[in-house]
Amino acid sequence: MYGLIDLAVSYRTNVNAAGQHALSLGDAAQGDGGEGALSGSRLGFKGTEDLGGGMKALFQMEAGLTANNGQSDQQGQLFGRQAFVGLSDKDLGTLTAGRQYGTGMDFAFDFDPLGVGNFLANEWEIFLTGARFDNSLVYSNNVGPVAVRLQYSIGGQAGSINANSTYGGSLKYKDGPLQLGVFGQQSRDPNGHKLSAGGLGGIYALDNNTKLYATYYYIKHDAGFVGLPNTSEGLLATPTMVSRTDNVGILGASYALTAADTITVGGMYDDISNATNFGNKNKMGSVYLLAEHNLSKRTEVYATVDYARVTNTSAQYQALDAIGNNLNGVGAGQKDAVGLAVGVRHAF
Repeated sequence: MYGLIDLAVSYRTNVNAAGQHALSLGDAAQGDGGEGALSGSRLGFKGTEDLGGGMKALFQMEAGLTANNGQSDQQGQLFGRQAFVGLSDKDLGTLTAGRQYGTGMDFAFDFDPLGVGNFLANEWEIFLTGARFDNSLVYSNNVGPVAVRLQYSIGGQAGSINANSTYGGSLKYKDGPLQLGVFGQQSRDPNGHKLSAGGLGGIYALDNNTKLYATYYYIKHDAGFVGLPNTSEGLLATPTMVSRTDNVGILGASYALTAADTITVGGMYDDISNATNFGNKNKMGSVYLLAEHNLSKRTEVYATVDYARVTNTSAQYQALDAIGNNLNGVGAGQKDAVGLAVGVRHAF
């Protein structure tokens, strides 16, 4: 059994169409909040059984929660973060089945400067590719310095093996100070419309204290794509009636001041084509600064500041989250927002 709780006091400007500010325990941009700036809170169970001959059985069940009120996260699903079972062989690799991270999210874990943050302003790239998928088969293996991952999420719709399904694959290379990665992913909605996504990422460690990060995403929607019923946090739940394209770039750096203190800076930018039926362009982005201090191996305190901006404030031009914020946390109808937060993250 294991777990993690991350919770922050957050202040944010322009959280709604009226331009109001908010102070909350959790991400102020999400209204009910309950989240820390770095990680989703969780309670999990995992284990393995040695079957002999280099083979193991394995499982993991992970429940997400909002720590400010103790409620279930991820649409209220009991084990909404992860729930899978599988078999692993030391030579042949690992095959798992259940609710699992999508290929794009798994890629972001390795190449995002924060390993994927948890406030809208520092994590919004995952909303474009989707975070978790039900009914998924995932194969993974390591071949020398290269990690291979393949995903197939079964749609389960009568009359079509492609509707509601997702295919994906990635290759990641790590050797010395250099990490490189590439992924591709395609989802089809109930009507067969596609969302295709791909990305390239790199990390270079200048020394033991300094790392540089760079990532590029290309995401394209067919006209009429309406999202999937078997995913959470993403795939642009706001339907688009045109063939929308997102070009996303992320740059960042981290520096360890001491063994206990780290500074991370990052910037995220999206150039959106055909954001509406009228063929208009839109841009959105955010920058953030994070300071972390480790009190122990399991507990840290942190402070963060971010600034997010959109170039077209009309809601019809933008993908919005479930309560009307732009994906980067700017209130619908507003141009920008500033966020401040201090928090505690504890793992057990």
